[in-house]
Amino acid sequence: MLDIQLNGTPAELHSWRAKNAKKIPLLEELRRHHMVDGHTHAAVTFWGLLNVRGDRTALLLTHVERVFRALRKFYPDHPTESLTIDELAKRVRLSQKETSNAAGFLSLSPVYLSITSHEETTRITPNEQYVTLKGFNDLKERTRELFRRPMEPQIFPANELAVERELLRALDIAESDVVRDAWRKVQHRTRQDPEGAITAARSLVEAGCKYVLEEFEDAAETGLELPRLYRRAAGHLHLDSQTEIDESLRKVLGACATVVDGVAHLRNRLSDAHGKDRRSAKPAKRHAEFVVLIAAAMTGLLLSTLDAQRTL
Repeated sequence: MLDIQLNGTPAELHSWRAKNAKKIPLLEELRRHHMVDGHTHAAVTFWGLLNVRGDRTALLLTHVERVFRALRKFYPDHPTESLTIDELAKRVRLSQKETSNAAGFLSLSPVYLSITSHEETTRITPNEQYVTLKGFNDLKERTRELFRRPMEPQIFPANELAVERELLRALDIAESDVVRDAWRKVQHRTRQDPEGAITAARSLVEAGCKYVLEEFEDAAETGLELPRLYRRAAGHLHLDSQTEIDESLRKVLGACATVVDGVAHLRNRLSDAHGKDRRSAKPAKRHAEFVVLIAAAMTGLLLSTLDAQRTL
């Protein structure tokens, strides 16, 4: 699987399972231990890479570290900006393919990394976790702490309300790869990493808003704050002016974006408090679940509304 991933696209799960039926239990065990991730494609995670031995793996880790250091240096002066894969490759003095592979492992690590493609241009967007960690060794240690235990059951029970199932299903089957990837990361982090889940929840809403804007060919400017991004997406879907929607409901929908954005900024301050003393504030799992539920419901509503308007 690692070889397939490094040669281009991670293994497509349906095809791989059909050709490797006897290895399916092993795949599920690797997934349960956080070493492989993905719903449509099976990608080796950063934790999985740390557990592979060999010269090739050692070289890959040096590439990942170089990309991590470059993004750590880039973020403080450009917290709302992104880099093209070409720009990043020049900074780390690697080929575009090597840079893309290294970035892929960081996107499947506790620090996460937004990788988006538009009109044949791939853009890399880091987050505050690249500066709150002490360095690459700290990332490896945090990865070990978070993923050394097998995966727990999903936070969303099988007997959830029908309305919840419908909204969450919109995320599972979203046409946007970015939205599905963000949703997968939200679920993954909520189980083990409350702080990372809060950041991932914000990224989920942002991905949903941007997808709606793309569908309406509305190019939002770089660095647009989430509440404004949401209002633009909601405007296209008539969630802000449709007469059939009660005014109070419109206020709730608009406030949700502000809540998610505010909690994401609060998470930055909580991260800055790390290491000060034992009483330093940290988000609990219940806080993460609260933010995730809001983010998932909001994004599911945007996608469901978009789909409903297509059928009119």
